[in-house]
Amino acid sequence: MSSDAWWTQAQAPPRWGVGTWAAAPNLIREIILARGRGGGSLACGGSPQVIIDGRLDRSGLITTLSASGIGAVEVYHGAHRVPEVVRDARADPFCTTIIIWTRQWLNEYELERLRIVLCEPEVTGRPAPLVVEGTVTDDLTEVILPRSTVTAWITDPGGARREKTTTADDTGRYRFCDLDPRGSVDVWASFAGLSGGLGPVVPADTTIVVRDLTIPVSRPGHLVGRTIGQGRGRPAVGAEIRLEGTDYAATTDEHGFFEIPEMRPGDYRLLIFHPETGSAADSIFIVSGATTDVRAELSPDPEASTSRILSSRRDPRLETIGFYARRAEGARLGHGYFFTREEIEALDAERVTDLLERVPPLREICVGRGCRIVSSQAGSCPRVPIYLDGALQVDSRGVDREEQDVDRLVTPAELAALEVYPRPVSLSDDFAPPSNRCGAIVLWSGG
Repeated sequence: MSSDAWWTQAQAPPRWGVGTWAAAPNLIREIILARGRGGGSLACGGSPQVIIDGRLDRSGLITTLSASGIGAVEVYHGAHRVPEVVRDARADPFCTTIIIWTRQWLNEYELERLRIVLCEPEVTGRPAPLVVEGTVTDDLTEVILPRSTVTAWITDPGGARREKTTTADDTGRYRFCDLDPRGSVDVWASFAGLSGGLGPVVPADTTIVVRDLTIPVSRPGHLVGRTIGQGRGRPAVGAEIRLEGTDYAATTDEHGFFEIPEMRPGDYRLLIFHPETGSAADSIFIVSGATTDVRAELSPDPEASTSRILSSRRDPRLETIGFYARRAEGARLGHGYFFTREEIEALDAERVTDLLERVPPLREICVGRGCRIVSSQAGSCPRVPIYLDGALQVDSRGVDREEQDVDRLVTPAELAALEVYPRPVSLSDDFAPPSNRCGAIVLWSGG
């Protein structure tokens, strides 16, 4: 099998102890950091997608694996060499992909030893034991959660409480075979450190009671985006946004923006239509607890294949610090220039200055060994102030000094995002102290 990277259990770094909860994620991070990324792009919002035993991990199963349970690991960067298992799992071939093989590498004895066998009820006389069984799933996506821990709390008629535990099998099913029917019973399940609510067991005519359980593993995702007409750069106002086969829908505002909050994670077919500007359609994936950002260019020619939809996962840190809100406000007012990590990577710049020179009003001036960035829209300001992670690093005053060179603060590879305000009127309130009349360059590192 050809791959960008292939490691067996014997080659995996032995840094983390066997059986620790986070051993598998740490093991993967160690492999990527120690062996290198191979120049690939983490096109899934900064995180690789994980396939475990041929299935896309959408509910955090990787957090339940220990290093000892991993037989082999494959890492792929880009679509040029991915195996069929990536497509069979309906994963994105353009994202960095980690394939984990667990049970396939075990022999029959080891498989049998690890197999979870549910108990079988025994007839032991009267009263017959209470049997409680069911399936454990994720509360939002209904994905099964294999090997969940299920606990039964039994309260006898005298008020004394005791508990019993069992483990769900690989299909997410659990069973208690010998509970006392004379007391009250509540069951609940836990998975990867998360717990579901109590489920009271109501005895029926039969001694077997089915009580399915859920755990809130995944969280709702959000979809935001903007539509523009291809070649014109103007917003597509009033475009219809739909997710095929669902009730999710929205209409773009006067600036071409739309938002659909609280969506169930998973795969969707996104359809965008405007009677004059055109239409576009593509598959997108809504990530649990994250915001998916869409940029759509519409073509009025129904025969053209130039309409396109680009989607990416928003960086949670950038969302917290207000980068995306400032970008949306800048688009509405025509103020500022904004670069995401994906856009910075696509530009393939060697220096931050090379990125800044793509903003028309900016240019670099070098005198001796010192350089500074100036803006043609900032009057007679000697330089544009520079912020790094929200803190002012270079102000608009002073003489040229080598340590104030923007390229000595950070490299393009270290940037998570870049904001440029070439004139004072475009400044966000976050970077507009009374003394600032020269615009701002705002750098956000990936840390």
